[in-house]
Amino acid sequence: NLLEEGIDLAVRIGPLVDSSMIATDAGVMRQVVVASPRLLAETGIPTEPGTLATLPCVQFLGGRAQTSWPFVVEGRPMLIRVQPRLTVNQALPAAAACAAGLGFGRFLAYQVREHVRRGELAIVLERYEPQPHPVSLLTTEARLMTQRLRRLRDALRAALLAGQE
Repeated sequence: NLLEEGIDLAVRIGPLVDSSMIATDAGVMRQVVVASPRLLAETGIPTEPGTLATLPCVQFLGGRAQTSWPFVVEGRPMLIRVQPRLTVNQALPAAAACAAGLGFGRFLAYQVREHVRRGELAIVLERYEPQPHPVSLLTTEARLMTQRLRRLRDALRAALLAGQE
């Protein structure tokens, strides 16, 4: 419970659980699959999610073990089981491994934004991406919020919305 822990402001990516905090919508965050241009030249660009089951992958755990990656195929959710050649529990080294050509990786878009911008990674299978995760800013009750906290919340919301893809 954020309130009991004395946290005044939190950013949550994903569905909200019942909370005593006030939620402010801050947009959505895509889940993307990426690979290096070198790996794409070697394997070809996958045209459907099932292909990933036979391609080298880098598994980023991101707080929970997931050996299957979610996609939407013909309007229906689908999980594709991947066989990672490398499993990493932090986004930065996982993205670096993908940029080095070790495999395809699945990330939240912000985690690989700079690699994509620099051309080190390319997003693939965009048409099969699952629904984006909602992004929310959680704060204490409005009457308990200081002006400084209100300004921080508003600035964070503006920055998150400006960074939408």
